[in-house]
Amino acid sequence: MPYNFTGCLAHMDITFSLKSFGIIRITGILDHDTACQKQEMQRLPPVPLHPHVWQHALEQLDAGATIAAIQETNRQRCQDQLYDGQHSLDLANANIRYLFLPYDTSRLYRMHARMQGVDFSQPPEHNIDAWLDPKSPHYQPELADAVFYYKAHQNTSERFKICIQTKEMKAAAWKYAHGRQLLLDGTFGICDRHLLLFIGMAIDDKHKGVPIVFLLFSAPAGSQATHAGYDTDIITELLREWTPKQKKGGP
Repeated sequence: MPYNFTGCLAHMDITFSLKSFGIIRITGILDHDTACQKQEMQRLPPVPLHPHVWQHALEQLDAGATIAAIQETNRQRCQDQLYDGQHSLDLANANIRYLFLPYDTSRLYRMHARMQGVDFSQPPEHNIDAWLDPKSPHYQPELADAVFYYKAHQNTSERFKICIQTKEMKAAAWKYAHGRQLLLDGTFGICDRHLLLFIGMAIDDKHKGVPIVFLLFSAPAGSQATHAGYDTDIITELLREWTPKQKKGGP
């Protein structure tokens, strides 16, 4: 923020449509306290990104584009002046920009997550429960079909566990891993929670790794580091849950 914090509670909450960018609701506390009104600007405020850039970047991310691809497309579109309002923009007085900067990435991910139904006002485990509960209005049948094992973290003695395999991954498992080698790639620190992800992989005809199962679980309560939650017992447990599921629909 370009002003020092004085404890003023003034704020504005704007709800808008991600599809049309039309404003749905405006609420908040609009009156500033005396100390806030006497404040002077300490630094120049950040220049906001044009809504058309956000819209195009969200469409790319939803289609599976990487951040590098989104940035490259943005640079090219900026150069060709393909965004709304670029031709008539007064660069000397404009309070808008069209170039997607590295610090825009986190906001882009959050906007995209909201499009997928992620409620940031709720703990992550509540979102997952809602997606997998057929009685919930946020039920995601495609995700539920891909989850073959799920244990909620209901108290400190339990660990969160979820295992995912789509139909395409199962087909790849039979094609490339049946009677062959299974590789497990462990990834720590995938988010700001103590979660561990193990990716079961097979080698395809082009000698490239193909993911065939995702094994995701939390570290035990009290662990100081994420990797402290890894042991062979939990990997064995999850693989034993996965193996019987491969018998259905196999060749």
